[in-house]
Formats: sequence, C-alpha cells, structure tokens
Amino acid sequence: MQAQKSFTLIELLIVVAIIGILAAIAVPNFLSAQIRAKVARAEADMRNISTALESYRLDNNFYPPASLADGSTRRKVFDRYVNLTTPVAYMSTIPFDPFFERPDAQIPTIWGGPVYDYFERETSQLKTNPWGPSGKERNALYLIHSFGPDGENSALNVSDYYTIIPFDLSNGVASFGDIFRFGP
Repeated sequence: MQAQKSFTLIELLIVVAIIGILAAIAVPNFLSAQIRAKVARAEADMRNISTALESYRLDNNFYPPASLADGSTRRKVFDRYVNLTTPVAYMSTIPFDPFFERPDAQIPTIWGGPVYDYFERETSQLKTNPWGPSGKERNALYLIHSFGPDGENSALNVSDYYTIIPFDLSNGVASFGDIFRFGP
C-alpha cells in the first residue's frame, strides 16, 4: 500500500491558531483606519462647506441664515444649506456626515442629523452671544459641527459660553469629542 500524504490534526490546529492571531491583530487596525478616514473626510467636507459659505458671503454680505426670518427658531438642518446649492451652486451637493449611522432613528430637525450641523450669527451678536471665552470661538461668525466617532453631542454651556469638546485622534479613535470648524 502507498502512504497517503495529508495534514495532521496538530498542523491544522497550528494553521487555524496563526490565522486567528493575524485576524486579532488586523481587525482592530482596520477599524481604526476606517475611523481615521472618516475624520479626514469630515474635516475635508467642513473645509469645502467653509469655502462655499465664504463665497456666499462675498456675494450677499451675510452668511446663509440658520434661523427663521424672525429669529424665533432654527431652520431644519437640510434647509440651512439650501442657499448654498440653489439658485447659485456654491456647492454641487450637501455632504453627509460620515458619523451619522442611525438610519432607523428619526432625523433631528434642529440639531444634528445626516448632514453637518451649521449655525451662523451676525457680527452684532459676538459680544452678546459668545461661543467661547477667546480666540476663534469668540469671534467666529459660523460653526460647522459633527458629532464625531462617539456619536454624542459634546457641546456644553460652560460659564455662559457655548463650548465644544474637540475630538483628537491622539486620544484614541473611540475618544469623546466632536469635530467642528469655526469661521471665518
């Protein structure tokens, strides 16, 4: 009789263990790379929105309103971007927030949602309605906001200032904080 060539059970178990170890190393790295890519996309989208907002302001001398004409309430999130796409296309499409992953949830009308949140304010509101204690926050005329990887709103009212805890990749990809851009 001829001897058949085959793998032993020990050899198969060693191969399965090696594949398991490689998968345990690769999957977290892949997920981390995915989140880093979404953060980069969110930052790039916000730069593009900022450019469109500045172009709109050059043409109209004000930013697109985030509130209704009487200032009583905020417009729906999608409605805040309408002026950037029609009648003059400062942007071809409204970018979607890559961190909005709740398709079953009811889309919030005022805060957050599938697109980046946008708030504007007039120069006259800088002293009466500050967004932060100093620097860009205090003098900003608009804010573009994403909940970030944690999916939670980190905006707080601290000492009568609207404060946002910034997301920082150096704290880990699952850390607390939001991605935002103040402008101009």
